[in-house]
Amino acid sequence: MHAIKPHLDRLYEQWNRPEYVSPDPLQAGRAYDDPHDREVAGLIASSLAFGNVKQILASIDTVLRVMPRPAAWLDGATPRAIRSAFNGFRHRYSPGADFSAMLIGAKSTRERYGGLGAAFAACIEKDDEDVSAGLGRFVALLKRDGKENYLLPEPGRGSACKRLHLYLRWMIRNDAVDLGCWSDVDPAKL
Repeated sequence: MHAIKPHLDRLYEQWNRPEYVSPDPLQAGRAYDDPHDREVAGLIASSLAFGNVKQILASIDTVLRVMPRPAAWLDGATPRAIRSAFNGFRHRYSPGADFSAMLIGAKSTRERYGGLGAAFAACIEKDDEDVSAGLGRFVALLKRDGKENYLLPEPGRGSACKRLHLYLRWMIRNDAVDLGCWSDVDPAKL
């Protein structure tokens, strides 16, 4: 492993640059300066990051046109307004009802903790070796209705949670590409 590290470090330096982000869903979060907008846009982008990249970006754009300042829009919207705004929305086989339920859970979590990052940090316990258990607790907050939702897989049920881990990487790592909004979480736990 030590022999390959210099090679991997060189590749990281070469390719981990903002100009190579597009056409990655991460570009949705990078469009905002406010960390709260970034974390909400990041949740939206990562939850929709399955399928053809052109389709993914189109779905993200559709959502963010409704929510020009994602955190402020979410904070000001009622659950009924959220369901109404995304009633006809569909990304591949995920209906607007699932998307709305996730956003309503995010709204509730933001109200309770003051932000998604603060909520995730509260979900991590001292004894957690990595983010897995905390991620399960975080998903439970976002799934406030407890119903099955493909956009919010559960680590405790054996899901790899690839899109949620993508979201955590964007929010926790602070480098030339990732957003680094959540400084309260140790990147080594990723």
